[in-house]
Amino acid sequence: MTKREIAQLLWTEETNNRGFYESARFIALSDFINREFPNVINLRDEIAGDRYAPPKIMTTVIKKVNKVVFKEFDIEKISVADRKCLERLLTYLCAPRFVQVINAYPTKQNRELLESEYIRSTWDKPDLTADELNLYINVCMDYINLKEIEQQKQKLNLMFDDTEGQHDLTMRLTEMLKTKSEEYNQCTNRIDKMIAKLNGERAKRISHQQQRNATVLSLVQLFQEEDERKLMIKMAEMQKTLVKKEADQLEEMVDWKSRVLGINKREVI
Repeated sequence: MTKREIAQLLWTEETNNRGFYESARFIALSDFINREFPNVINLRDEIAGDRYAPPKIMTTVIKKVNKVVFKEFDIEKISVADRKCLERLLTYLCAPRFVQVINAYPTKQNRELLESEYIRSTWDKPDLTADELNLYINVCMDYINLKEIEQQKQKLNLMFDDTEGQHDLTMRLTEMLKTKSEEYNQCTNRIDKMIAKLNGERAKRISHQQQRNATVLSLVQLFQEEDERKLMIKMAEMQKTLVKKEADQLEEMVDWKSRVLGINKREVI
């Protein structure tokens, strides 16, 4: 958090005025921060200068998944199901909105957090729709919001501890801490509800798909049984035809008639 960000928290409306950051109030705040928190303020995340480049090959995405979800996938030994998931993840990481959102974060730490949470949430779900991917992106953005709110609370607490005797500033910091706590709880509840919605809708879709697959399998089995029944009937008819043919040949044989007197073709069949 920078001095300007702290000033925006303390004097939200005033900071919109031209020249505020050259005013005596901001200069006094800056001097106070430099004196009381020399090792805390002005420590910013590393700025990410380049645009995000999504992985293009399987080996790269395997390394990312292994790092995030503590797997030990080997491209030479990967199962068919896992390969399908990882191939699908490659497309998820190239989704236009995901690329747009991650590039909107200027710091390397926030980009890494967004990507890690996105991979963790989606890598084993190869059946996600575009709308579901967008909701997972929203969830990951809220994870970053949680981190930033928590950081702001910690810094406000540090400032609160060092403002004894400054009644007006103490009251203002107390109000700000209360507001940040409410924001944190709202963000947490929003994440929980979104994840529950996503998991519930996906579970219903998978259940319906399994029912459809079971219906198709039953139809296939019925067709197979019908084909087998027809085949058995055909084989019986062929066998009967063959016996009749053999009987015709036997009936025509004079020697057969002389040895088996009184037996005709119908009796043989």
